[in-house]
Amino acid sequence: QIKDTISSVRNINPSVKFVISSIIPRKNDKLINRVICQANKALKKVCSEDGHHFQDNDSDFLVNNQPIPSMYYDHIRLNRAGTYAFGTQLKHY
Repeated sequence: QIKDTISSVRNINPSVKFVISSIIPRKNDKLINRVICQANKALKKVCSEDGHHFQDNDSDFLVNNQPIPSMYYDHIRLNRAGTYAFGTQLKHY
């Protein structure tokens, strides 16, 4: 689906550059985090194959493969620190 979306946007604007962000892990959901990890691997592969930049957020949100609780407002939403970390990475593009 991401390839279709990229293709559709490229048809409208061929010079657009894409930054695909990894899905940020959930604070307290190991099952969903396994799915997120698999999805991020697939997104990274698409980016690598098609020449897009992949923004890997794991270094900002995981320590020892576990979500950093201080980055979250609740189990899903980022708090101010999490939003700042996410935004700081994206502003480089």
